[in-house]
Amino acid sequence: MSLTTFAQQAWRSRLLAFTLSERELRVRYKQALLGMAWAFAAPLGYVLVFTVFFDRTANIETFGRPYPVFAYAAIIPWGFFSQSFGRGATSIVDNLVLLNKVACPRETFVLSGIATAFVDMLVSAVAFPIVVLAFGEHFYATTFLLAPVLILQVAAAVAISLFLSAALMYVRDVRHLLPLLTQLLMFATPVVWGQAAIRQRVSGPIFDLYALLNPMATVCEAYRSTLVYGNAPDWRTFGLSSTSTAIFLTFAYWFFKRLEPGFADVA
Repeated sequence: MSLTTFAQQAWRSRLLAFTLSERELRVRYKQALLGMAWAFAAPLGYVLVFTVFFDRTANIETFGRPYPVFAYAAIIPWGFFSQSFGRGATSIVDNLVLLNKVACPRETFVLSGIATAFVDMLVSAVAFPIVVLAFGEHFYATTFLLAPVLILQVAAAVAISLFLSAALMYVRDVRHLLPLLTQLLMFATPVVWGQAAIRQRVSGPIFDLYALLNPMATVCEAYRSTLVYGNAPDWRTFGLSSTSTAIFLTFAYWFFKRLEPGFADVA
């Protein structure tokens, strides 16, 4: 089960994935007064809470940038990852009605959940320029360097979603573990705080291990570096995180396809 095979399967079932994603978006926002505005209302709420309860009490180093801008830059990719993590992991269980009625690769359901989270991320990113202008900050051309980082964050979301969605079909307790795991990962990732806090306290090999084990730390810091400071991402840690993500994605896809034949039996 190679990544090439996975990419081919994903491309062939792209229309179904988009259809499922569109259906989920319509159902979620159909009767909401603010509609898709909720996609950036949540990140703004996080920024407010982080500013009040963390920035003023923990004295987080932002290197001269306003903390709301500093935090929002990392919340954009983290919001995508956490939503992909939740929706992707439960996508098979939530579509049991379609499981035996639609002839398609089962990973299509996982990809549809991630596509939905990606749309929400794009909407949430709309508010970032407003926050930047509100605090008198600047925009940088380095924003375009996020293209490869975007691929890394999607790959990381797909990998963990494939693994957990397959595991959840056989061990339903995983669903109850997801909220706790999401919170633990958030505090292990430089969303509230910056990665500089780790660099100052650990040696190089330990920091490299951190980049290998937590690719979203590299992603969040890359967003912050390009959007807030106008610098290029740290390509060394990007390479480490990309390597570990590729390995885990390959394993997760193998694990998913290994368990897939029994999905219908345990549904």
